[in-house]
Amino acid sequence: MDLFQNKRTKKQKLNKKQQQQFVHLLEGLLTNGFSLKESFYFMEKVSIFNKKLTNNLSNQIVLGKSLADIFLELNFEKITIIQINFAQMHGNLANTLKQIDLHMQHVQKYRNHFYKILSYPLIFFLFLIMILIGIRQFIFPQLLIENQSSLTIQFIYNSPYLLLSFLLVIFSLYLGFRTYLKRKDLIQQANFLGRMPILGIFYKDYLSAFFAFEWGKLFTQGLEIRSVIQMMKQMDQYSLVTELAREMEKDLEKGILFHQQLQNYSFFTTEFSIIIQQGEIKGYLGKELIIYSGLIWKRFFNRIERSIQWVQPMIFLLIAILIISIYTAMLLPIYGNMEEFL
Repeated sequence: MDLFQNKRTKKQKLNKKQQQQFVHLLEGLLTNGFSLKESFYFMEKVSIFNKKLTNNLSNQIVLGKSLADIFLELNFEKITIIQINFAQMHGNLANTLKQIDLHMQHVQKYRNHFYKILSYPLIFFLFLIMILIGIRQFIFPQLLIENQSSLTIQFIYNSPYLLLSFLLVIFSLYLGFRTYLKRKDLIQQANFLGRMPILGIFYKDYLSAFFAFEWGKLFTQGLEIRSVIQMMKQMDQYSLVTELAREMEKDLEKGILFHQQLQNYSFFTTEFSIIIQQGEIKGYLGKELIIYSGLIWKRFFNRIERSIQWVQPMIFLLIAILIISIYTAMLLPIYGNMEEFL
């Protein structure tokens, strides 16, 4: 569920691999002292990307278009666009691009790992389905004639219809879930997702790491919480960031402290508010939030890796259960017929 922006209005102009190359190159150029204008001019000359595209981007920079808008045109993820917006506020664009680059590398790594883990069991599963279809067409009809009362054979024979019904139920539940979320505002959606079992753990880590890093950068610039909130409200996108800023501003007017506000949101980790409270007392809030963000990102990706490692065994377990069910359905009636002759 996308909570960072409502709609994607531009067609994709860079694929995922090109997006990562774009971020990596831009970060390197800015780190080495290039300005944004010089960076896009360099990209245009070296022809790493489509020359017409880079020429258009250079012209847009000259005309004063923001980098966040350019990232939007290139069809980057909404969370990335929000990060660029924050970077334009606190001024540490190169460091933010470095974090985005590392994040994209991690995501690509785990995506490839996930596909690799799924490939063999899925091929095996499809092969098993083909065998099941053959058995259903050529063997089960005879078994049905001889054993019409066998519930096991009836179940296996009607399994395609049962599977289709199951998929329709899952799809209906998914549509119902999306409809339910759309009726809520973005804060309510995030709170709901943060309370969900399993998914909520990942969701809270993701948002906590994101906000901790961006807030940390702003606080290290010497900004107060009210100034940070005003910057968040100025973002163009209708997003969780802007909605959260409005809620936090109202709570501050009521006298609710910053760290106390975070305790009311289910999409933040429980220790997030404690980190902020300690940082405010010690006077190192910005630095502590940046360190905390790094720790949470590490925990987030470690949890993803451990979860992926469970996928393949679970799929093989389901395949084993299916194989045992098929053999049971075929052999039990045969043994039953043999007993009648004995």
